[in-house]
Amino acid sequence: MHTGGEMQRAGVVRFRSHARLQVALLFCVATQALLHARTSQQVADSHPPDPVAELKKSDDLEPFLLEQSVRDHRIDAIPVLEEKFAATRDNELKANIASALLRLGADDSAFWDFLLDATKTAVQSDAPSAFEYDSEGKMRPSAQFQTWVEANHIPKEKAFEDEVYHRPGIVLFLGITGDRRGIALLRQALNSSNYLIRSNAALGLAKIGDRDSIPLIIDACKSAPRDAAVTIAWALAYFDDPTAQAAAQTFLSKPFRDALIEHPVRGTDPFR
Repeated sequence: MHTGGEMQRAGVVRFRSHARLQVALLFCVATQALLHARTSQQVADSHPPDPVAELKKSDDLEPFLLEQSVRDHRIDAIPVLEEKFAATRDNELKANIASALLRLGADDSAFWDFLLDATKTAVQSDAPSAFEYDSEGKMRPSAQFQTWVEANHIPKEKAFEDEVYHRPGIVLFLGITGDRRGIALLRQALNSSNYLIRSNAALGLAKIGDRDSIPLIIDACKSAPRDAAVTIAWALAYFDDPTAQAAAQTFLSKPFRDALIEHPVRGTDPFR
């Protein structure tokens, strides 16, 4: 059986020509695809770099080193990452490190508390969506978002990056831990006006395998525009549950449904 990461990468290839989906799909799949590509290159190399050694000697922490350390279950990375967690002032990087430490089994409530607080801030932001949809369901820049940016005197580029990358990314860092303590906040995130946050929250709930959240994910799909609903419904395909599987078939477009036939992901980890 193909892994969830392979399924998502196949999806990127299949839907590259669908311009309306590219932005929405980007964050949902790009992180996993990039990490896989870097890891695959290292495996192909006869002398792949040791991730912990690289973490020790580098001041600039590359996310793929975090992911490789977690995938290899390198417990010896914990002291290094604890130092970097304490040193960094970049909240998104700090959340990423906290997520990696939790997945490695680090026993310190400070990591969970920071990640939870960062996710709450991301989910509870009053920023409107950077995108809106016309009567035909076509995505376009949001006039309301532009007004909000100007009213809050935020540089447009920074505001856009926060909306499309940083805020959804922090939600992903929580979801990827698979920690059931995050269920309530991930469920809250399903109501976000940011559809990428909804999508990453749904993936986190799928990783946890929280079947009680399936109706909430379905409702999040129903209340979203068609193209956004596709990115949220992606998570439903990972649940080993007939209701989730049927809903995935309802919301996913034909190319996605065809990809699921070719690469089934039911019951697998959406972040693998």
